[in-house]
Amino acid sequence: MSVTDAQLKQNTAFALGLEQDEFVISNRVDSGIKSSYTVKTKDGRQYNCYVEGMISFFGRSVSDAVCSEKGKPVGNPFMR
Repeated sequence: MSVTDAQLKQNTAFALGLEQDEFVISNRVDSGIKSSYTVKTKDGRQYNCYVEGMISFFGRSVSDAVCSEKGKPVGNPFMR
């Protein structure tokens, strides 16, 4: 596994604009370089998220978290 729990939590907090203690991560599935997981916030919102990570000669690299709220279409911020 190339993505640590701490990195997952930090990148998810940044992506959702929340503090790390405002949500819980569950249902993590690691598949190759991709880690998919579910996020539930304290106010009851739920998200499907993923990050990609790898270890190279230069060290560990983890992508930004990509999240979409359950029940809503995925939005592209560049299409606004």
